[in-house]
Amino acid sequence: MMNMKRFSILFFSLFALGVTMALAYEAEIDGIYYDFSGTEATVTYGNPLYSDNVVIPESVTYNGITYTVTSIGNEAFAHCRGLKSVTIPNSVTNIGVEAFMWCNSLTFVTIPNSVTTIGEEAFLGCGLTSISIPNGVTNIEARTFEVCYNLTTIALGDSLTTIGNSAFIGCAGLTSITIPNSVITIGEYAFSGCTSLATVTIGDKVASIGEEAFHGCSALDSITIPGSVKTIGKNSFWECTGLTSVTIDDGETNIGDLAFFLCTSLTSITIGDGEKTIGEFAFEYCTNLTSITIPNNVTKIGWGAFEGCSNLVSVTLPENMTTIENDVFRDCSSLLSIAIPESVTTIGSAVFYGCSSLLDINIPNGVTKIDDYAFMGCSGLTSITIPNSVTEIGDYAFYKCYGLTSIYCLAKTPPSIKGTTFKEVDKSFTDLYVPAGTIDNYKETEGWKAFENIMELEADGIESIHNSQCTIDNDALFDLSGRRVVNPKRGLYIQGNKKIIKQ
Repeated sequence: MMNMKRFSILFFSLFALGVTMALAYEAEIDGIYYDFSGTEATVTYGNPLYSDNVVIPESVTYNGITYTVTSIGNEAFAHCRGLKSVTIPNSVTNIGVEAFMWCNSLTFVTIPNSVTTIGEEAFLGCGLTSISIPNGVTNIEARTFEVCYNLTTIALGDSLTTIGNSAFIGCAGLTSITIPNSVITIGEYAFSGCTSLATVTIGDKVASIGEEAFHGCSALDSITIPGSVKTIGKNSFWECTGLTSVTIDDGETNIGDLAFFLCTSLTSITIGDGEKTIGEFAFEYCTNLTSITIPNNVTKIGWGAFEGCSNLVSVTLPENMTTIENDVFRDCSSLLSIAIPESVTTIGSAVFYGCSSLLDINIPNGVTKIDDYAFMGCSGLTSITIPNSVTEIGDYAFYKCYGLTSIYCLAKTPPSIKGTTFKEVDKSFTDLYVPAGTIDNYKETEGWKAFENIMELEADGIESIHNSQCTIDNDALFDLSGRRVVNPKRGLYIQGNKKIIKQ
């Protein structure tokens, strides 16, 4: 038997609930529920729920007083799964938070020009097929049209300044969008998961594209980002697997980390004038990218920016860059050659790790450090010249460079190296050329002394060996001793009287 204390709690709870339900609306007129304030009426929720087709009047009369309908309240029609259409009068200025949330049968609603505010999640999960945002609305709030799967057409008003976070996330039926010139901000996840979105036009006042704004828009073929955009957010076009071309117009732009990560169809990148920076892993695993020219206005290329671009054959770097960051071209297995600008002083860790097709590399005389793993697995390299400015070469820097037949180290003081720097390079076969008068020093220095064939150059430069120790015949360089021929540019050698062999 229920004790009196428990009965009292239950009674008052039910009573409170009844009061709450009773206070959910002040009046029901022709099947629509209202609250009143002054001379204005707000459409609110009722019991039973709304269904079928609802026409909201401009005004209602209650107890002899006429009220103008100016607002649709928070959650007014939320979860009305039988609701099919709503006609909103031109007197309404506000549509509240979650007003039509999860009305999944709602396919038609007209938002009049009088509306200036649409609340967060107002149409989340609705069955709408098209929507027109009136000119008076300046902000589309967060998650307003989230997962409106049937939405195919959106018309945005010309006063709109902000498209909020996740505003159209998961609108899988949306095929095109034109963002008007009035818009300044595209929020995080704004169009993420819009898998049918094939065409996007971005207005020329947009200053920022939020994180993951277009993530997973797999039907998007090309994108032009206007010069007004200062920030392309992290992961903004991540997994746009159909994207083939990107144009970033003139202007000061920061391309965020992972911005175009896994855009596996991307073949063309055009970067306009104006200071630009490329963030970490910005174009990682863009596996169809074959060439890239990075103009001089790019001041920074972030860590791993082009990592895993396995079909990238050629790269032109900016003339004024000073550091090639870690992993920038890691696992670009088709990369054949790259000219490193004279301004570079540091080659970062694993920059060319796994670039197995790399045949030629020019390290400028200004580089002081070649970092760990820098050329690891560059098995196509036959020759490497280390300039006299280099003082340190890191762990595994040339590990598994199986094709090396000659190393020209022009530093008079042997650079500091590790026991692993040239691991798995055949030191009994690979010739090490060093400056005149330094051979004994190299033979006594840890790491370098492991090379069995250390020879001196007659002058401080690679050209001396070409001129004084070799003769040129049919594109091969012949060592006057007759022991071997090495051509660093062509990868040719001859052992004794044997034929020329291409490495």
